[in-house]
Formats: sequence, C-alpha cells, structure tokens
Amino acid sequence: MRIFMVSTTTMDDPIRADAKEYYFYAYNLKQFGVFSSKPIPASINSRISPQPDAARTPGYPLFLLPFVTYPPTDDMLRTITITQAILSSLAILIVFIIAYRLIHPIPALFCALFVAVSPQLIIADYYLLTESLFTFVLLVAIASFACADSSNYRSWMLVTGITLGIAALIKPTMLYSLVFVLPATYLIYRRNSTALTKCLLIALGFAVIYSPWYIRNLNIDQQQGLETKSRMSYAIHNGMYPGLMVDGEPESRGAQHRWDFEYNDYRTVGDVLQLLRSKVAKDPATYVHWYLIGKPITFFDKHLVNGDGDLFIYPVNTSPYHTNDFFFLTYQIMQFLHWGFIVAGLVTALLVWLPGFELYMSTQATNLGRFISIILLYFLMLHIAANPLPRYSIPLRPEIYLMSLMGVTWLFRWVWSKMRHGFSPAIETPYLRKK
Repeated sequence: MRIFMVSTTTMDDPIRADAKEYYFYAYNLKQFGVFSSKPIPASINSRISPQPDAARTPGYPLFLLPFVTYPPTDDMLRTITITQAILSSLAILIVFIIAYRLIHPIPALFCALFVAVSPQLIIADYYLLTESLFTFVLLVAIASFACADSSNYRSWMLVTGITLGIAALIKPTMLYSLVFVLPATYLIYRRNSTALTKCLLIALGFAVIYSPWYIRNLNIDQQQGLETKSRMSYAIHNGMYPGLMVDGEPESRGAQHRWDFEYNDYRTVGDVLQLLRSKVAKDPATYVHWYLIGKPITFFDKHLVNGDGDLFIYPVNTSPYHTNDFFFLTYQIMQFLHWGFIVAGLVTALLVWLPGFELYMSTQATNLGRFISIILLYFLMLHIAANPLPRYSIPLRPEIYLMSLMGVTWLFRWVWSKMRHGFSPAIETPYLRKK
C-alpha cells in the first residue's frame, strides 16, 4: 500500500512551504557544506556560500542529503518517497515485534494491521516532511527501551537516548521530552538498583547526539539566535485562537497569521503570554474550554486543518484513496474506529500507572506501557500549550494502537480472572505476573 501510494499519487509543486525549506537546507548542505535555508539562486554564477542559520533542526535535511539534486527531479522525489515508504513498512514490523513479545500474538497481529492500513501514516510517506521519518525513529526508541528489560540494559538504554536525540533533531518538539522521560524512567525502575544508571544512560545518549547541534548554534549570530528562539512564541501564538480561527472565521482556520493584522506585533514569548492573559481575562469560559477540551480534540482530530481538510497535508491531484476501492474501504474503517483508538489509548496511558495494572500484565509490558504513556502525555501537554494541529499527532498513531491493544488485553485478562475467581480481591497467577 505504501509503495503503491507514493508511486501513483500526483500533486502540483510538491516542494512547497515547509518542504521547500527542508529541500534548501539539504541542497546548501550538500553544495556548500553550510546548513542554511537561503533559496537557491537561478544563476550558477551567483551561487555563493550562504549564511548559516538555525531556524530548522538538521535531522530531516540530513536524511534528504543523499538524494537531493538541483533542479529537483521526479526521480529524486520518487527515491525519497519510496525510501520513506520502506521505513514506514519497517515500522509495521517493529510494532508487531513489540506487541508480540510483550502483549500477546493476537493483539500483535491487530496492532500491526492497524499501523499497516492507517491512512494518515501511509499518506505521510508521500510528502517531503518530517512525519514519516519521525514516526520510524520514535518507534525505534520505544523498541530499544523494551529490549532493555530483557537483555543488556546498558547498551539498549544508551540506544534509547541516542534515538530520542535523533528524534529531537528531526522534530524540535522532542527537545524537552527528557524532562518527562527521565523522571518517568526512574519511577518505572524505582525498585531496581539500576534505575539511576538507566536514566543517566538515556541522558548520555541524548546529549551525544544533540550537543553538537547545540554547540554549533552558539556560533550563530545574535539576530539569527533570537529569530530561532521566537519559534516558540509562534507556536504558542498560533495555538491561542479558539478553533484555530480568527474571530470565528472558518476560512482563517490554520492560517491565523495571515488573518490577524496584529499577529506580527507579538514576537517574544513574554509578549504572546501577555496577550493570552488579556484575552483570558475578557472571556475566561471560552479559553478554558479551548485549552482543556478543544485543543486535545483538535490535536487528535482525524481530519487535518491544512491541505484538503481531510487526509492530505498538501492538496493532491490523484491518489489511491480517490480511485482504489480497497484504499477507500480501509480509510472508512480506520476513520470510523479513530476516536475509539484515541480514547482507549489515552485511558490506558493513565491506567498503566495504577498498581493494579501490573497484576494482569507482565512487568516488561507494564514498563513499556508506562514509557509509551509518558511520550503520549508529553506530546499532548506540549500541544495543549502550543499549536494543536492534527498533523503533529500523526507520528503518535502506532503508540496509540499499541496502548489501545494493551488496554484491551488488560481488560480481557481482568474480566477472565474475575470470571474464574469471582469478583473478589485480585488473585495473581503465574502467567499474569511475569518477572
């Protein structure tokens, strides 16, 4: 499905908006050895080494580096998207192995199936955007954390930190994940003498990967540094508008910066927070509802804000979802099940921290569930504070499916235990409490 999707989908100007910036970064890095988003001059004679900047993180441009050509060609685009489709297919295998080892073979099959046919994950492979690569790297981090319970934990915890560092270089929203991941890891292994060591190994792996980028940016001039830091204010500002609309105008949804004439007057985080404070004071009910209910629903919405407003991040001319009955059928099924997965996944993300959860799942499965839980909750809280575009939740689909199937398995075992032993205090059995 992934190879067929990227091979048959067509669109006008695929290198646009964010994709164009990633392309410029990759080309300038390949041609001049400089990480810069400066557009490529049309004249060969005027192509001089551009000034470096740090407006984007280098993870995805580095992925594009081996493939990029000037001018961009159909062959270049095809090679990139097929590579992404292959990584996306490997993600299915990773999910299956994780679920097979830690939950049960039958839920593992269903989990892999849901990842395989998820239309958002399939379509993400077609764009020159971070979602496809980030999905794969985040799953590798989760898989390495799972392996740390069953083999050489030092190596696997280091790999976990390294892959989280790579993920932060692909999506800068991962940068603050360690603030949640490290305390959660310590809580998961608090009864184990290696808990602190595991936390330090994750932090070391992350630092080894991310530190060169941080050190490099210390040499970027003051103006560029301030411009980069202001991205946080943009994210908070864009997410401030209830319904992602300016004054309730449907046409402004997702394009607030073009509709709000005062948008550019607020550049720093302090300015934006002051603006938000004044808006909340004028209409507290609207903003409390937006931040506590509206934003989480928007973030996990099955319909995207940009593109065609449904599945596609940028509008396409043709795709299998328009012409192929099988693709359309899987799309309808997954859209129908969407909110069930979201609710089940988030409920399980909370239940997994309760002591009773360990009675009906293996220790390894519980530990992994708690690690996935903290990733999901971190992203949810981050985008409640910032911009809750549904596109940003696409890489979390595999984790949602894993948590949903883990929750269903736990519920089945709980009901089965109660049916066998009566609805009395839980009785531990060997297959439920694996060490």
